[in-house]
Amino acid sequence: MSVYEGDKEVGYVVVSAREDLAPVLEAGNHGSQTYRLLPEINKGNKIYYLGAMQYNYAKNKNELEQRVNDKKARLLIQLEKEGKKGTDQYNKLKDKKITPVKKDINSFKAAWKQYKSKVSSSRSTFSAEATYKELDVPLIGQKLSSNPNNACGPTTGAMIANYYKNRGYNIYGTANYGNSHQKFIDHLKVDMGTDALGTSTTEYNNGMIDHFGHTNQWPYYDGFPAEGNFTWYKERIDHNEPVAFYIDLVDDGGYSWTYHWVAGKGYDVSSYSEFVFNNPGNVIDTNGDGTTDAPDEVWLLWTNNDQDMYMVWHGFSYY
Repeated sequence: MSVYEGDKEVGYVVVSAREDLAPVLEAGNHGSQTYRLLPEINKGNKIYYLGAMQYNYAKNKNELEQRVNDKKARLLIQLEKEGKKGTDQYNKLKDKKITPVKKDINSFKAAWKQYKSKVSSSRSTFSAEATYKELDVPLIGQKLSSNPNNACGPTTGAMIANYYKNRGYNIYGTANYGNSHQKFIDHLKVDMGTDALGTSTTEYNNGMIDHFGHTNQWPYYDGFPAEGNFTWYKERIDHNEPVAFYIDLVDDGGYSWTYHWVAGKGYDVSSYSEFVFNNPGNVIDTNGDGTTDAPDEVWLLWTNNDQDMYMVWHGFSYY
């Protein structure tokens, strides 16, 4: 569902038609999703939502499974050519299967009652209640890199580094690179050792430590799977420290990444556990004028997506 200001599409909401799923599965404040959806609908395809920005198109379930398996096979070959056969990344991809969004009617009873009530509570994922917190992590797009195709990791790192710099930490940010996001992102690519496939979790972690070390600001750090660890993520946000997410197999209507980096910056637990991140965007010309999608802010339900995410944190308060 598109969100409008006047005649202009300014955002979107993915709503559920089932009461054993959350009423809102995903929401974003960037422009139209129409460019993705209408061409596929016009081809007679169904839209399959597999979570975390994953919109897949096929005539039926069998065709969907074939498309996903074909794509997985191509990615495995790519990893083998890079000498990564047998690595955790390779094995996780090899074992990856299409899984439905988690269903639990009891968890969402209260939320559905509220959404269906004739008396609006005015609650939304964009509200500012006591159970809500969102850090002012600046939004930067990976298209600004000299090579945007593999720049999501360094761009996520740039957002987080600029956040700390804006809070007064002695850290190099965009301002130290001629106020050029491109130069800063490209610098972080070097620190991280980003290759053609992007940035691994180890490369991201080591690169951020190296970057903070340029000014002798040595952070605490940690990294582990997101599944079942919402409380830990919430605590980091409560300490005013963003968390980078490495999301498996983002597939945006055929424009796919093996993985994708985003900057986690907030949560809302007023109805159920939601989280928000800055997405550095993509590199598709969606506007028809040689430009690409702007980076955007995306809200998701934690339990629908945590099994597909790994967290990497760099902060300055020990926990």
